[in-house]
Amino acid sequence: MEKELKEIKINWFKVSCIYNQLADRHLINNFSMRVFNLINIFEKDCTQKKIVEMTGAPKQSVNNVIQDFLDKEYITLVTNPKDKRYKLIKLTRKGKTLYHSTLEKIEEAELKVLSNFSEEEIKAYIDFSAKYNELLEKETEEI
Repeated sequence: MEKELKEIKINWFKVSCIYNQLADRHLINNFSMRVFNLINIFEKDCTQKKIVEMTGAPKQSVNNVIQDFLDKEYITLVTNPKDKRYKLIKLTRKGKTLYHSTLEKIEEAELKVLSNFSEEEIKAYIDFSAKYNELLEKETEEI
């Protein structure tokens, strides 16, 4: 089982390295790219709180990226009709242009990779990674 754990970690580091290199090529840091990706993924109901929860990063780190994106006019903040305490983060036209020149191309590559797998393989990967993450989170709560 130790050998398999090492292989899982090596594969995770390889994927992480690929995304780091992509961020470097687009002159942004990896964390900013992750935040930008989450804004796109949760486009209808993205909040700073959700980004903090998804990244595990300190609120201030997320706030710094959000402020940088606001300064560069990639995003705008709008009142959340469901909960006025939290602002929704929305891509601006400039942010969507950045998305199309970066993340959209990355997603196209990811989709091309996925097309090499069967639906069963993709589902098995999703199920495995979700279960692994859930169990690892529970197992490490006390550490």
